[in-house]
Amino acid sequence: MTNEETIIDCVERLKKYLFNLDPEFEIQADKLRHGVISPQSRSNFPDVMKESLVAVHLNEDCYDTPTGKRQIRRILSGIRNVERESASESSEFTISERKMGYIREGLRQLDELMKRKNLEAQIDAWIRKSQGKSNLNKVLGLNTEQAYRFLSLAGYPVAPGSSRKYRFLARLGWINRCRNSATALHEYHLFCENAARFTGESVRSLDLLFSLFSRKTKRRTHPLPVCGTTPRCHECPLSHYCDHYRLSDRKMTVESRKTMHSLPMEDRPREKLENAGASRLSDSDLLAIILGTGMRNRNAVDLAGEIIRKYKSFHELGEAPFSELCRIKGIGRVKAIQIQAALEMGRRSFQKKSKSDMIILESRDVFNKYRNKLYDLKQESFFLLILNSRNQVIKDVEISRGTLDGSMAHPRDVFREAIR
Repeated sequence: MTNEETIIDCVERLKKYLFNLDPEFEIQADKLRHGVISPQSRSNFPDVMKESLVAVHLNEDCYDTPTGKRQIRRILSGIRNVERESASESSEFTISERKMGYIREGLRQLDELMKRKNLEAQIDAWIRKSQGKSNLNKVLGLNTEQAYRFLSLAGYPVAPGSSRKYRFLARLGWINRCRNSATALHEYHLFCENAARFTGESVRSLDLLFSLFSRKTKRRTHPLPVCGTTPRCHECPLSHYCDHYRLSDRKMTVESRKTMHSLPMEDRPREKLENAGASRLSDSDLLAIILGTGMRNRNAVDLAGEIIRKYKSFHELGEAPFSELCRIKGIGRVKAIQIQAALEMGRRSFQKKSKSDMIILESRDVFNKYRNKLYDLKQESFFLLILNSRNQVIKDVEISRGTLDGSMAHPRDVFREAIR
């Protein structure tokens, strides 16, 4: 597999993992992928540039929320009206006079830049210049990382880096681990720009995927980073390609444990039940939930699968003596009790329904009443239900039992039972 094919496969795996965690991530990525337009073509281009600059000066995350955007617009409104107090007091942000001075000077320089006809060419040259060394960030009062963040918020196709993203890509062997932040940022941006050409993603959508995978979020569905300071390699869909994973002994550790965490999220029984419902689970998945835990070198799913293969069905498992269950490797006294208690609950639920569901009005009523009795028969059987005038079951009789695929019954045998 070539390097480009590897990167394409890894991006697809990242998308599948993250979008399964939270569909909102897919919506965000689609907006960044398909919303690539020239910032200068927007009618509100000057306002977006100014809001982005203020957001970076204050806090790089504040522009991501409606509340943060409103506060930034209040600050800009106060600055336009040359009302120093309103600019610093009309927001929830605590802004020092020194920082407010930087913001004012940055906005003044930005106004000068936007008056020039070659602003787009200047920004493109700044991005492409070796290691981001240009005076554009100094003019606006930003460091190199803040300048990339500013351009990203304004809609330019740049990838604002961070130490978390550099570490993630360096572990995969895609970029070199650099101590110089400007060098690492420039290398990270060039990688995203090159990868966007053959992955079908945009620079900004790739940056979003790398960010979600390597940083902590406030979402309940994705509270911890997979590739954070301490990588959670047992959950990582890219471990097959990861240099860090291959070169460390973590692979041997994970394989020797074989815990439930080693399974992909979509294959874990509890998550499958929560997302798809109990009816969509296999017998081994249901039994794994009852068992809860497995044993050394074998998780609950593997252990449950072995038991189902041995007993074929829950019916035969329910007929197994308690002492026999206890002798299964990995099933002790407690787990044997849990299995028998769960099976007995199932039997009692059917019995209770049968007593209260005695009126037969349609075929579904017959199914609900007799499925527990007939579901595991090994041969075709012919049953007669005898009802009274109110469609209540008087009795049921097995008229004949045939072969695997058929059963014969003579009419006289049927009427004999009915008029007896």
